[in-house]
Amino acid sequence: MKKFTIEIASIPDMDNLVAEVWYDDQMVFEINQENGIQIQFFKPFLEASYGFDDLLSTLNEAKAKLLGE
Repeated sequence: MKKFTIEIASIPDMDNLVAEVWYDDQMVFEINQENGIQIQFFKPFLEASYGFDDLLSTLNEAKAKLLGE
């Protein structure tokens, strides 16, 4: 069964940590704190459908992890 996973990472082109959100083995979006909280979507994410509740809970969990809540 495919599922979302979240990894907090430090990447070279960002000053702050980011939350990378993966679906199975593909990174589908990244949440960063560079100018407020922003989401950068990647192409595989835009070409698929996901359960609303799973996506919403993943967004909230990723934000909380990123902010250390």
